[in-house]
Amino acid sequence: MKKYYFLFNIIVVFLFFIRCDFNKNPISSYSDKYEGKWRWVKTVGGLCPSVIIPEEGLILIIQYDKENKFRIFKNDTMKVIADYTYEKADSYRDKISYKNIVTYDFNFNRNYEYASLHGDTLEIWDGIFDGYFSWYIKE
Repeated sequence: MKKYYFLFNIIVVFLFFIRCDFNKNPISSYSDKYEGKWRWVKTVGGLCPSVIIPEEGLILIIQYDKENKFRIFKNDTMKVIADYTYEKADSYRDKISYKNIVTYDFNFNRNYEYASLHGDTLEIWDGIFDGYFSWYIKE
């Protein structure tokens, strides 16, 4: 009888660990990395590198949420909404891909870009050799 009781307990523990393993969502902690609102601070780049900063009175916010929606707000008015996904690009950058992009009087022509996080600063690169790097501060 003790043998069956022991075997039953082993099976229950084994099933518990399998259940816990299936409940893990490795993407959730990964995608939460960029979740929230980010205020644009500056952009640097181009063939002859230049620094672009927001004009006085311009507030540009990007937002990543838990439902995999990406939004851009210009002075509190939504200008872009899209679905997004993440994948690891290299040891320090993630590739963020956009699809189902809808724009409202705003130029957003990217299908993907690369992002890295440094404390409360989000760095986004357009992925082109002579492209642009943009920095955002967590709101």
